[in-house]
Order: sequence, then C-alpha cells, then structure tokens
Amino acid sequence: MHTITRKCVAAVSIAALMALYAGAAWRAEQMRMQGPNGASCAYAQCVPQSASFSAMR
Repeated sequence: MHTITRKCVAAVSIAALMALYAGAAWRAEQMRMQGPNGASCAYAQCVPQSASFSAMR
C-alpha cells in the first residue's frame, strides 16, 4: 500500500472509532437522563438499575 492510502485508512479508522465512542456516550447519557423510572424489566432475573457490582454477584 502507498503511504497516502495508509494515512487515509488510518484516518477513516480513527473517525469510525470516534463515531462509535460518541454513539455509546450519547446512549449512556440518554439512559442516565431517563432515570430509574424508564428502566423496565419483563423477566424475573433482572437486576435493579441501582445495584452495585458487588451486589450483582
């Protein structure tokens, strides 16, 4: 591959990773703003939204 092609591939890869991170951060912020009332669970095994990692064991 040529140097320009490698640079373009690297730039596109970094842009894709940044887009994935931004999407995940946006989704996490939407879930945080929704609060515990928006979390619904239809299964008996569901863990409460306020549980800590040690309580999930």
